[in-house]
Amino acid sequence: MKGTVATDVYHRLVDRNNHEVRAFGHIISEYRSLQDTTRLLRVRVGQLEKEACELQAENNTLATTVALAKESETRSEEVQALQAKVRDLNAELAEVYRDKSKLAEDLLRQSQQLEIVRQNNDAQAKELEENKQRITELTKKAKDLAAKLEAEESARAVATEELEKRLAEKEAAKEEAERARSENAQLIDTIVKMKVEQAELLNQAVLEHDEAVRFAETHRAAAKAAQESLTRHASTSGGAGSGLVRSSISHMDDNGNRRSAEAGVVLPARPVVTLPEVHPGGCYSVRFSGSGTAGSDKAVRLWDPESGTSIGHLEGTMGTVLDVEFTCDDLFVLGGGSDKALRLWDTATGRVRHTLTGHLDKVSSVHCSPAAPDRAISGGNDRTIKVWDLHRGYMDKTILCHSSINSVTTTLDGQVIISGHFDGALRFWDLRSAKPINELTGIHSQQITSVLPYNRSNWILTSSKDDTMKVVDIASHEVVRVLRSPGHLASKACLSPDDRYAASGVADAGVCVWDTEKAVAAAHLHNNKGHRPGGQILATDWSPDGRFLASSDRQGTVVVWGGDRV
Repeated sequence: MKGTVATDVYHRLVDRNNHEVRAFGHIISEYRSLQDTTRLLRVRVGQLEKEACELQAENNTLATTVALAKESETRSEEVQALQAKVRDLNAELAEVYRDKSKLAEDLLRQSQQLEIVRQNNDAQAKELEENKQRITELTKKAKDLAAKLEAEESARAVATEELEKRLAEKEAAKEEAERARSENAQLIDTIVKMKVEQAELLNQAVLEHDEAVRFAETHRAAAKAAQESLTRHASTSGGAGSGLVRSSISHMDDNGNRRSAEAGVVLPARPVVTLPEVHPGGCYSVRFSGSGTAGSDKAVRLWDPESGTSIGHLEGTMGTVLDVEFTCDDLFVLGGGSDKALRLWDTATGRVRHTLTGHLDKVSSVHCSPAAPDRAISGGNDRTIKVWDLHRGYMDKTILCHSSINSVTTTLDGQVIISGHFDGALRFWDLRSAKPINELTGIHSQQITSVLPYNRSNWILTSSKDDTMKVVDIASHEVVRVLRSPGHLASKACLSPDDRYAASGVADAGVCVWDTEKAVAAAHLHNNKGHRPGGQILATDWSPDGRFLASSDRQGTVVVWGGDRV
């Protein structure tokens, strides 16, 4: 490109020089022609003057001769001839003078023309000099431009080389990243397979252990029966033993499920009890059937929901308690939190019966089976779901997931585990085999915060940070209803015992209650006697008898709401 610009400038300068020189060439050639004509005329004038002088001398000679002839008068014929010759010479001299005059006029005219040509030539010479200076300046400018162009081309070449080098490095980095991504995926698959194998081995070991325990218990029972038989035959009294059997708990039905009061459910309208800042740092979970609360003060507290009186204080955790739940017989409280462990408290004594370890990250959700008081489920940020035997304090099964678990529950029969995840997916697992049943990825656009089974139907309620709650049919895995929030959903949701209402905290430190059948908001609980402004609601729960709704916030305040039965 450098050669092209310099050549173009050079050709333009040559063309301009030829154009301007050609314009002056004709004038200069005419000027030279006039100078040649002038020189010839001057030579001719000189010749004519010389001839005139010669004729004058000859005329003088003739005049002298005529005078001599007159004097002599003897030679008349010669005199006459000479006179005739003189007349001819005079006529020729007059013609010469006329030619001389004409030549003088031509010379004057040529001189004037020559002066004009000289003036034009001077003007053109001046213009030519200016053009030469301009050409010099343009040449210098062209050289400067050529130098700049060369510098720019050099810089461009360096930049191009650097860019090519960076592109090559980028491609190499892409290849390296792709290779690392592939190796990482292979490594993750390998780790998952190893964990699955370990989980299967652990499950198999647990099954074998259970078989051994059942065999030992059967053997001991058989030995005991045989001993009692021998004792009866050997005894002379022959009386039968009697004992007391504890009656069923009032909150359980014939199938082992919690039942709600037949009198109906209260639509909350006002705060009944307010427990201000009972958990400094925030209250992350609230549960009825003993009215338990769990908070970031590393404690679980029990309250009377009608009077607000504290009836228990459960301690022993090493971190924030993130979720609590009562066993279906209300004899124990299970809690899990940021210390990666679960603890089972005896509600009668307040002592820790078991500390359950096995999670590698914080435990975000716990759930006690509604069908068996000795079985519980937990989910954590380590992407695992664990099944626990609360009677022995052992882990029965481990289920590996692809995303952190925010909420875990089971169906009413306790045979299917349902988990809500950080990636917005809803997953179903078989409890016995620990295998996946189904995965729903299009339910919510953001992470799921809570999953609740319906009490009287085969449906579940999910809540999410996309500000919606959805009712999903467990059998068809389809969304039945959508409950939209008037504000940002800010807590775990809950269902009334008759499944008619759902409640969740919203961003304005209030609690919104929805009619699940009509999919519309039925009440908005917001009162200065309840949660204070800025106290984000973290958890809600409905009492089994339907009389109360409890909510807890980030300031550690717990509010029990009540109202008229509907």
